[in-house]
Amino acid sequence: MRILFISSFLLFPASCSGAAKRLYYLARSLAREHEVSLICLDAGEETSAFREETQPAQAFLQVRYERGFLDKFRDPFDVPGYLSTGMVEQIDRFVDAAQFEVVFCAFPFALSLLRLSSLRGAENVVYLEDDLSFEVFKERSRKAGSLPRKLHMGARWLQAEAFYRRLMPRVRSFVAISEEEAAIVRRKYPHLQVAIVGYGIPLEEYPVLDPPLDGAVLGFIGNYIHPSNLDAIRFFLAEWYPAVRARHPGASLRVAGKNLPADLVAEWQSDPSVSFHANLPDLRDFYAGISIFVNPIVSQRGLRTKLVEAAAFGRPIISTELGAEGLDGLALLRADTAAEFLRAFEQLQNPAALHAAAASARAAVERLYSIEAIVRPLAHCLQQSACALA
Repeated sequence: MRILFISSFLLFPASCSGAAKRLYYLARSLAREHEVSLICLDAGEETSAFREETQPAQAFLQVRYERGFLDKFRDPFDVPGYLSTGMVEQIDRFVDAAQFEVVFCAFPFALSLLRLSSLRGAENVVYLEDDLSFEVFKERSRKAGSLPRKLHMGARWLQAEAFYRRLMPRVRSFVAISEEEAAIVRRKYPHLQVAIVGYGIPLEEYPVLDPPLDGAVLGFIGNYIHPSNLDAIRFFLAEWYPAVRARHPGASLRVAGKNLPADLVAEWQSDPSVSFHANLPDLRDFYAGISIFVNPIVSQRGLRTKLVEAAAFGRPIISTELGAEGLDGLALLRADTAAEFLRAFEQLQNPAALHAAAASARAAVERLYSIEAIVRPLAHCLQQSACALA
């Protein structure tokens, strides 16, 4: 099968974006059995860290574009409107180099490239998105605290609705992360076939780490340019962590990842129990230093790839219900209140319970979240689309 794989993110194994890592493993696995040509945009702003030799497909093109300050007020997904004539010509040459049986677009920036003349004729289009941007802007508009913010997010919501209304009729199949998300998509776009595909990892690259010496070290990692991660860590530090410290003064928290908010770091820098780690050369170093991974997601949908990674490394997880969406098979403890979180934390202070939770989490990853298990339903979805008009 000849696949044109268009990603909104640069795909490389050391990416700080969970979405990019998910797509990297999918593209790499597909390329082992199919002919994959890859076009990547850079929604995660990781060009400086990217190395082209790590790209996971037989043919590769990076789409480069720039946005000025005033462009922030334009359609956020209108990538073709920011492309130079030379870049459009590069894409046209890349697309014309082969006849593709299916075009796989991942996230909105990638979908927007269907507006280019070289892709307007694509009939077998499969689309993947796990944060449903049309819902994100609607939620932000509803929760905005000020009138200017509400108006701004309301305008973004209208732009997103217009974007999807224009391009979703071109899509044949939608790749969702959960039954909840699939139901939303079916209601909004009843013409679509919907497949559910989770996050898979190559198990050999995620070894089980030694048990931690201290069972009271909590950890959270993410890219804080994403509002869901920023909301989560602010919520946790304001609402749940003080409750833990009040009952367990020896507890500590490690917060890691890209784009750490400077104001939050400054607010907590005088508390020795909280440490921030902006640069992580090796992801394993972070997980080796914690005993429990916390996932206090309170906003937006999306697949939390970090949960699968934490479980694979052998770290128990406490997550909100929203944060666990799409990961029903993963062994984790759930909490949506400070009291529930405290009970889960205290349960894991028993070394035997901590060890059992870690073993269950790893076993679930081996059973359900290997890349081999995950890529099969995606390949089947692409094959169905490719055969639809044959």
